[in-house]
Parts: sequence; C-alpha cells; structure tokens
Amino acid sequence: MASHAFHKTFDTFIDTGVRTFACDYLLFASAGAFRLEVGERFWLLPPQRAALIKTGTAVRVTTRGPATSSSVLFEAPFLEADCRVFVIQPPLPEMIAYGMRWPQEAAGSPEAERFFRALADVAIAMSQQPEETWLPRPRTPEMQRAVTATLETLGEPISQEEIAARAHLSPRTLARRFEEEMQTSWRDFRGRARMLRAAELLLASQEPITEIAFAVGFQSSSAFVAAFRNFFGTTPSAYRRPSRASLASR
Repeated sequence: MASHAFHKTFDTFIDTGVRTFACDYLLFASAGAFRLEVGERFWLLPPQRAALIKTGTAVRVTTRGPATSSSVLFEAPFLEADCRVFVIQPPLPEMIAYGMRWPQEAAGSPEAERFFRALADVAIAMSQQPEETWLPRPRTPEMQRAVTATLETLGEPISQEEIAARAHLSPRTLARRFEEEMQTSWRDFRGRARMLRAAELLLASQEPITEIAFAVGFQSSSAFVAAFRNFFGTTPSAYRRPSRASLASR
C-alpha cells in the first residue's frame, strides 16, 4: 500500500473497537474530536493535537459527536514509540491537505513518495515534544468501578470517601490503589478528567462557558477559565474557536 492522505467524516458517535493498523498512521481530527485509547492511557484529540501510531499498535478510537479525520497512512514504517500525541502546528496541517491531491491509487508515484517522506519527517520532529494531556486507564475491576464513578460525577461535589464506597474499597485502600495502579492521586486524576471533559463539551456543543464550568464541577467561570488555561495553555474561548489548523473547509 502506498502512502496516502485521506478525509473521513463521521456524522454520529463511533467506536472502532480495539484494532491495529498494518502501517504507521498519523491520526488528525480536522473537525470535532477523537478519543484515543492506547495501552493504559487515553487522550482527547481535538484539532489542536495529532497522534503518530506505530504499525501493529492496538488502539481504540471513539467520538461523542460529528468528527472528521484528515490523516495519513505511511507505506514504510518509521516509528519507534507505539504512540505519541503532540500539538500540531503549521506546516503539517497544510501538508496533509496537499497530500490529498494524490488519490490512493496514484499515491505511489516517486513525487508522492518524496512528499510523504518529507511529511513524515515534519510529523516526527513535532512529536519530539509529546503532549501529556492523557488519563490513565484502570487495570482491575475495583479501580474500574472507582474510575467510572469518578467520571460519572465530575460535576458533583463528591468526596474520595464516597468514591471508595462505590468501589467497595476503604478510603485508605482507594488512595493506595490510585497511587500504585494509576500512578496518580484520586484528586489529581479527577482534576485532569474535569479538564478533558470540559474540552470535549467545548468542542461538541455550543453551551455557554459558564454552563460548561458548572457541568464539570466549578462554582465560577473565572475559576474554570484559570484552571483551563493552566492545563491547556489557552482559554476555553480560544480552544473552542475553529483551529487555524482545521482542514474541514478544504
């Protein structure tokens, strides 16, 4: 299979299930957002971020609403890490768009292959600063219950003791299991989850920022904006605006 770029639009919720690719894969949502699960982590991929996925790596991709993939499959494997998520910047979005000038059946030309090798070099260079906005995935039934309960109550003033009760664990055991199994504290996990849920809501709806702040457990929009800026490096309003990198209109 020759290297090629492609658009694919999903109008509703999708779940690919766990799957692998027979080649290295650059996954980029030019509109909407994907959730990417790899191993014991999962990421949110809005238009500001992309993922390089190594041949044969088991992944699962889901969406909560409409999304468009503007991605690249590479003929020759070149990745070392199973997955790297990174902030996508010019000229990579423009290069992906340019690569779509070659339909798949014509993508094996010498000109096309030279271009896709250059595109791969640019993507690798950007991925050298991987994005750390991910959440750990639980490995045991008890922690799965704890994580599920936490994610279902992000907008509520729930305590760690209440989560422990729902997971059928003591508070002390829950704290220890989070540190050992998830490599983080329950409080930090919940804080990261609130930010990722807020990002999903910003991209999937037109709800006012104040309403989104309340939906993820903040009592004021100012506190939410400060926390969001600290986590993502930008304001909720700027994050929601169509990314300059978006290829949806191309």
